[in-house]
Amino acid sequence: SGSFISSATGSVTAAAYGNSTFCAVGYGGGDTGSTEMAKSTDDGVTWVTVYQPASYGWYGLAFGNSTWVAVGYQGDVMYGDMTVANGMTKITNGAGTKDLLDVCYGGSKFVAVGKRVAYYSTNGQSWTAATLPSLNQVDFQSCAYSSSLQRFVAVGSNLVDIGGGVYVTTGFIIYSSDGVTWTEATGASNGKWTTVTYGTDGFVATAQMTGSPTGTAGSAYSSDGITWTQTNNLPVKSYSGSIYGLNNYFACAINPGADGTPKVIKSANGQPASTVLSLTDDTNLANFRVGDAVTETSGDGTGTVTAIGATSLTLSPTTGTWSNAATVTGPVIAAASGTLSSL
Repeated sequence: SGSFISSATGSVTAAAYGNSTFCAVGYGGGDTGSTEMAKSTDDGVTWVTVYQPASYGWYGLAFGNSTWVAVGYQGDVMYGDMTVANGMTKITNGAGTKDLLDVCYGGSKFVAVGKRVAYYSTNGQSWTAATLPSLNQVDFQSCAYSSSLQRFVAVGSNLVDIGGGVYVTTGFIIYSSDGVTWTEATGASNGKWTTVTYGTDGFVATAQMTGSPTGTAGSAYSSDGITWTQTNNLPVKSYSGSIYGLNNYFACAINPGADGTPKVIKSANGQPASTVLSLTDDTNLANFRVGDAVTETSGDGTGTVTAIGATSLTLSPTTGTWSNAATVTGPVIAAASGTLSSL
């Protein structure tokens, strides 16, 4: 349970935790003056308005080294104390002029990523452009840091016109040990990656859905942020935020379900489970090949054949790896456009 908030002048786009407080930012209300933002000191149960400098869009928020940092429209940044009214100082175009879509803290620095750019800062005030690999117009949507691996990861995608009015989306994941120089990761190019988070089982990324409304939404996982395994086993949604807590990975869909409510899903490890289907004696295993798509008619599992045993098939991924998070309780905060609530 939790209270619902929605800014009167815009939408909630990001939330973060620091110094025993959840804070949230959004967009709307123009580019000058103050606009409504929010904080919660009781694990997201109740929220109060906190006015901070306005921007056409604040898209990312992070806390580190006793400092809150928000990033957004055309390189705007603000830093300071998010918990008090107008406690943040805004720097217009403080980190270039491209939209910055996310920010994270780790290794004694803030890292911000956005439309074809990445920046880093030790204090949230002075920002330096990072060195990115040679990629074709990639918009990076999300970033995360692993303190155990001492590694940043950022995810994104591009949209390329291949002629004849046909556009192809290619996903990209990059990593860095210092936030200064970045390298392209391998294994997850098929997807419009929009979120990444780190938990005890490694990094997990989620994507917007591909294809028609009957298409699939992608996820990928990596123990080190360098080599990734991609799956397409999520419920069909466009995922806009992710977080790790309560020993689970959570992903939040920006588009509502059939009942009109935002959807949050969870996974214990972000990885596809394997289900072994026991087959009847009259089933001919010679009819199956590794890679075949299989549905077990009694509902035990659906997925791709990864192994063929003497009397069984092993499928991966299976349905149900990610499940609805509605029954989960605790201080895990997920943000979707226009809403913010505790689960």
